[in-house]
Amino acid sequence: MWCAHVIRSRLGTIKSFVKTLRNHPQLLMNWFKAKKAFSSGSAEELNIKINLVTINSYGFKNYKVLKIAL
Repeated sequence: MWCAHVIRSRLGTIKSFVKTLRNHPQLLMNWFKAKKAFSSGSAEELNIKINLVTINSYGFKNYKVLKIAL
């Protein structure tokens, strides 16, 4: 299996990716069980927007203001 070859290599980023795949087999299988009918695009879009608001909110004085911005 190519995963074993990658783990033995010196490719740090790809090794990290393979470890993630190995640690989450159920999540990967869920996508195949759903017959590729669902996309995570909307969740990814929301995650990006939350990250942008969080990055821009470092000047906020308390959590309440960040919560309002989100």
